[in-house]
Amino acid sequence: MEADHIDEIDDVEEEEEEVEDGAEQDETYPDKIYFGGERQVIDMAFHPSDDVLGAGIIDGSIEIFRYVPNEAPTKLLQVKNHKKSCRCIRFSHDGQCTLSIHLAFTHALTCMAVHEHLVATGDEEGGVKLWDLRQTKQLFSWQENDDFISELAIVPNKNMILAPSGDGTLSVFHMRKAGLESQSDNMEDELLSVAVLKNGSKVVCGSQDGVLDIWSWGQWGDISDRFPGHPQSIDAIIAIDDDTILTGSSDGLIRVVGIHPNKMLGIVGEHGELPIECMALSHDSRFLTTSSHDYCIKFWNVSYLFEDDDDEEEEDAEEGGEGEMEEEDEMETETKASASKKKGKKGSKKSFFSGLK
Repeated sequence: MEADHIDEIDDVEEEEEEVEDGAEQDETYPDKIYFGGERQVIDMAFHPSDDVLGAGIIDGSIEIFRYVPNEAPTKLLQVKNHKKSCRCIRFSHDGQCTLSIHLAFTHALTCMAVHEHLVATGDEEGGVKLWDLRQTKQLFSWQENDDFISELAIVPNKNMILAPSGDGTLSVFHMRKAGLESQSDNMEDELLSVAVLKNGSKVVCGSQDGVLDIWSWGQWGDISDRFPGHPQSIDAIIAIDDDTILTGSSDGLIRVVGIHPNKMLGIVGEHGELPIECMALSHDSRFLTTSSHDYCIKFWNVSYLFEDDDDEEEEDAEEGGEGEMEEEDEMETETKASASKKKGKKGSKKSFFSGLK
């Protein structure tokens, strides 16, 4: 495991990465980053507070970019700390360093920062480990699964680590108790991704067969619900609120999916005909990135998905105030109401979903 400091990231000599010009460029998101030379992106992560993106490459290198809408992202840093592929990259919580995992050291496939000094990893042999970066040593190691750990989810307020596995089970580890809290029944299908929803009361896993398996928190034996509908495997999940997730599938599509009620709400876009291997969401929830086998990172503007009720609440407040003013100045009220309605038509999540039934 490596921790690469980027305290002086703005002082690094800027170098532009080759960017492939898309046929349909939109002014609201950055150009795609094209790596070329069969340099496949294995993992990526956004900085927790800045417009910076890190990528872990199959050749063992790490590349850091600054991005702005409608421009080619600028490469700030490129290092090669690993002889084998960089399987996982994350920023520390304060953003002062990157955490990278390489296959030769830990056999890790996924990692997640627990807090400033602790990192959890899941490996290809079914092991989950907790590391102290200050001492660069392993604190705990759990071997409860028979196949790879596909992803990790940290639930800080419960001190839990969720670990879906290729053996078809979801393992739940308690960090303070340093042991296995529970393990699900075998779903007879590889579990590839995970998200926590409904204020921590529901856990959703994506499977190889394209089914979303849903557990109620604390009832880890059998699933409480399942939602089929994806034609192929669900390799990545990102929660955008307590009721909605984005899924990345092997058919190359990014879907918006509602959970309880379970409903396919729409499609954000298509990375291409190749599988979506990983997704990441920016610190301000404005941009989503996806990567596949085409040696590039693609940006999507998904800010409209997070504009759910803000505009509606503001519109209701304005209309209420205008009602009180009606007798004083009817003409002024009508003008303000018209402006309010126009504002309400902004690309909110609700308006986006309404046309996708």
